[in-house]
Amino acid sequence: MLACKCFTGKSVLAISLLTAGILASIASTAAKADDGDFYIKPYVQLGDHSKLGLSKEDEELVWFTRKPNAEWKVEVKTEDKDWDSSHTHMHKQEVFSAPVSPLYEYTFDLHQLPPGKLFDYRVIEDGSTVFSAWSTARKAVDQSYSFAVFGDTGAGSVGQKGIALHAYNEKPDFIVVPGDITYDGGLFHEYMSRFFPVFNNDSVDERKGVPLLRSILTVALLGNHDIALGGGYPTNFSRFPDALAYYIIWQNPLNGPVKTIGAPGAPICGGETAASKPFLKSVGAQYPRMNMFSFDYGNSHWLVLDGNLYMNWTDDKLRKWVEDDLTSSNATWKFVTFHEPGFSEDAEHSREQRMRLLSDIFQKTGVDVVFAGHAHNYQRSYPLLFQPVLKHDKPSINEDGTVPGEITLDKEFDGIKDTVPKGVLYIVTGAGGAHLYPIIAPKDGKELLYKSSSDIHSFTRCKINGGTLSFDQISENGQPVDHFSITKK
Repeated sequence: MLACKCFTGKSVLAISLLTAGILASIASTAAKADDGDFYIKPYVQLGDHSKLGLSKEDEELVWFTRKPNAEWKVEVKTEDKDWDSSHTHMHKQEVFSAPVSPLYEYTFDLHQLPPGKLFDYRVIEDGSTVFSAWSTARKAVDQSYSFAVFGDTGAGSVGQKGIALHAYNEKPDFIVVPGDITYDGGLFHEYMSRFFPVFNNDSVDERKGVPLLRSILTVALLGNHDIALGGGYPTNFSRFPDALAYYIIWQNPLNGPVKTIGAPGAPICGGETAASKPFLKSVGAQYPRMNMFSFDYGNSHWLVLDGNLYMNWTDDKLRKWVEDDLTSSNATWKFVTFHEPGFSEDAEHSREQRMRLLSDIFQKTGVDVVFAGHAHNYQRSYPLLFQPVLKHDKPSINEDGTVPGEITLDKEFDGIKDTVPKGVLYIVTGAGGAHLYPIIAPKDGKELLYKSSSDIHSFTRCKINGGTLSFDQISENGQPVDHFSITKK
């Protein structure tokens, strides 16, 4: 049963006016979005590979349409095989909590693709090709690859469009968005006005957008602005009828620890119970399971965590799941990503340190880099080790959100001459399009940052070749912000 509570603290009239404004915005966005064949044009996703015995190189193709009775087919063309539909398997889901009705989500599993190879695909509706694009099959363990990371992006800003253009021009093999995917509340109609027009546009134009999502595998995770925390309240379907669109739009593995509604670690929902029913009917097993998951790409293992306030990272079961997941992987590279950073020197969030509660596990299991957003800037820490103050044999957290402990910094590592870090690197890459935050000097005088940038939007691009990682931070204008390398001993 969904744990719901009535909205309090606002007058009924104020709520009615707010809801009316939201619904008017939804209607306006919906009118602009539908092009006849697609409400949202096709884009490439990880998918849940527990289905159909899919391999690590498989992906999913997703789109939304208002047509209930169309006959759809996807064909794939590789360098050694002409157009063929045997690579695909279709699933159809009606969406009840979207801005328009009816709306149908189609997912096509793309399987048995040659690892790391370019392929073309086309979408056929009632016998006619209505969409075509290219993508790259996921890389195998012995192949080199690249990825981009940027969070706090869907603000509809000039900076967001610059990031989109230059990230697309880099042609990474995949992209990770560490939260705050679209502003201000992760609502479906906000995706339609501030996210898809920029990242899945038909053009390649810095003033409009780019066709990034249809060609480059993109993985996203929950930030605080993705759960409709308007006014400090939990997600409230009475106020936000198209809230938690993350669970409808994204297709990620369902291998996380939170499997039931209301369980520890599940995103909290408020509002009238009836108001949440369309959402629950739309998402199936994806809510709440998709707030945390892990996946492999090439020779790397990625652990995706939820850093929001409802998470209790002193919980023994959740901590065990994190440690078991990281310990079970023998990947060359281990990366962790979540929205709210544990180590940040920004003016807004520097005292939100709850994710430091997991630093001991990251160190113990050999994590190389932790990527976060939330702070709207770029920060690269020195490689560091954190020894938390223990309470009942586990890290503790103060009432003000700070986590007590001792930090040890590796100041010999510069990523140029010394490329073997003694500790975990913590990267904040939250300059993806939202308004920028300044960096502040730490009050305790403990300088954590080797490099930072807060005056221009930027994104991370990493290239991995075996045991070498080359890291670049690139501005919205395509200019270098930072560069370093990591090598394995």
